[in-house]
Amino acid sequence: MFGGSQTRKFILSLPDHLEYEMVIMPGNEMTKRERGGEEREEQKNKKEEGDKMGESEKEEKGDERRDGREVEERGNKDAKQARKGETCDSGGDEESAMGSSRRSSVSESSTSVEVRRRQRKRGKKGRDEAGVVQQWNLCVSSQVGCRLGCAFCETGRMGLLRSLTAGEITSQVFFAKYVLGLDVKNVVFMGMGEPLDSAVIDSVFQAIRVLTEPSGFGLPASAITVSTSGCVPGIRRVMKELPFIHLAFSIHAGHDEIRTKIMPVARRYPLSELTSAIADYLQQTKWRITLQYVLLAGVNDTVTATSMLLTFLSSLPDAKNRVHVNLIPYNPQSQPLFKTPAEEEVKRVKTALRKEGYFVKIRVEKGRDKMAACGQLGNIGLKKRMLANTPASPQSGILEDW
Repeated sequence: MFGGSQTRKFILSLPDHLEYEMVIMPGNEMTKRERGGEEREEQKNKKEEGDKMGESEKEEKGDERRDGREVEERGNKDAKQARKGETCDSGGDEESAMGSSRRSSVSESSTSVEVRRRQRKRGKKGRDEAGVVQQWNLCVSSQVGCRLGCAFCETGRMGLLRSLTAGEITSQVFFAKYVLGLDVKNVVFMGMGEPLDSAVIDSVFQAIRVLTEPSGFGLPASAITVSTSGCVPGIRRVMKELPFIHLAFSIHAGHDEIRTKIMPVARRYPLSELTSAIADYLQQTKWRITLQYVLLAGVNDTVTATSMLLTFLSSLPDAKNRVHVNLIPYNPQSQPLFKTPAEEEVKRVKTALRKEGYFVKIRVEKGRDKMAACGQLGNIGLKKRMLANTPASPQSGILEDW
């Protein structure tokens, strides 16, 4: 059985000597906001629950008062009957016995009221304080490497070595559920590879169908999130074939001038096309979306870059209610090409976005020390070994990276 509650990275080796990685994160420590929810909605739900609890408590107190009045009335009635029995010569003993029996029934009635009251309290306490089974979020890979070449991403520096099959994608979930024995809550396609790349999208779609099929893994559609760097044709295929899943978009810059320098895919699909696809997705579905923004010191964290990001956000329909911005301070690669912004710079960007009414949070990265955080998955040595035609490892199977 899998133990602990820390983020873990696993390296899975393939028969052709390639390797890919998956990350397991504690699900209970992640909030609904990380699944694309809104803090506003959470607060609204809490208020509604509070109102319901207040009404419930009022009803409970009213029941207790009614029960108390009933007990008091029965007690008074029994007492009168008992006194009447004592004054009667004929059948006095019988009346006394009946009075005793009634007093006993009063006592039992009082006890049942107390029992019901305690049961109601126990029920509330159980809902609030009962132990919760540990749930986990699984970050799966769709490719060995990636051909999009994002400058801040370790996987992008590998190039595309091979796309995974639907079976290899779902095997990551199988491993987590049935080998490690974990209760998998969410599956996010945010590992190695671009899941909407034309080279792998068919395998990804088939894997999602298996994961959500009742006779397959039986995961709810809302538990699946696919993250894309902006492959517009893939986004439109999701809208047509899998509109029930969530999408997350890696933006990283609000203007093509910056975006093309750090994300080559922006040359193929500029922000104008991506904006149109996102807007269509928002209008077609009921989902909220997540926009991911890796902060690179001196590159996209400046005042000008922040202003560009605000302009981009304003072009999306109902963005203040349906867009969740994730700010991700840069996680160093094996050979860092950028610097992580200072904490005050990160907070400045967050404050600027919130001031304009957008929901934004700073993602606290877990697993950075294990090269398991956003932008750190990958092994650039694999490409060199492939070119040299040497095996990655004499061992095949599953290797855990601590």
